[in-house]
Amino acid sequence: MIRGYLDKLGDDIPKKDVDGDIYCKGYLLLCLGDVEKGEEYLKMLFEKDPKNLKVINKLLNVYILQKDFEKCTLLLNRVFKEYIKHDIPPFLFAKYLRILILHNKISEAIAFKKQLQEVFQSSMYLAKYKDSVWKLYFELGNLESYIGQYEKAIASYLKALSSLPPTSDFIRAKLLYLIALSYYSLEDYNSAITYLKKSIALSPNYSKSYVLLGIIYLKNNKLDTAQKYLHYALKLNPADKQALKYLNFLKNNKQEV
Repeated sequence: MIRGYLDKLGDDIPKKDVDGDIYCKGYLLLCLGDVEKGEEYLKMLFEKDPKNLKVINKLLNVYILQKDFEKCTLLLNRVFKEYIKHDIPPFLFAKYLRILILHNKISEAIAFKKQLQEVFQSSMYLAKYKDSVWKLYFELGNLESYIGQYEKAIASYLKALSSLPPTSDFIRAKLLYLIALSYYSLEDYNSAITYLKKSIALSPNYSKSYVLLGIIYLKNNKLDTAQKYLHYALKLNPADKQALKYLNFLKNNKQEV
């Protein structure tokens, strides 16, 4: 079906000034696995309009999948030059933070976080992007968690939650899980359990919440409860390595524990 639609668009699309068709062709080529050609079409659009957010986002996703840090950085640096700082959408800041974390550029990520303080102090910016600023808080929380600043991570995730517009329960459930994970890292197991149960209430099929509950109950020596949650996690995701690991541990060491 994709190939048929691609054939209808034809090879002469770049000669036409039809941006929608060029984007469609680039996107469809990516879907078919022709990354080089798909990227070529998207870059063509980017050169015409370096502020085309749809194209920028798609190109960044391609480079992230390719694990090409250099292309990500070059693209974002070019984009940032096109915008006044307070006009840069939060998702671009968030993407850059994610890219830095993925490539273990932690010192750069921390420095970039400091540069963002001016943005966060702007009530106009926060009001303008009130429906998407949660993405930036989300990635800030991920950075803070990665470097062991769990209290700050919790604060950032809570800000993400409070600024999240009505959307998929799965995103809220994931944020609640990440808050619980930070509490777990602080060994505040009661708070972790509270947030995990909130996460499950929103998204009962999110297996990671059950795994972490199982681990906490195991640490609290509530073995039957731990086993129950780990089994349920495995039912939801039979390939979950953590659930398998801790269930095997319980099986082999239950009497000793």
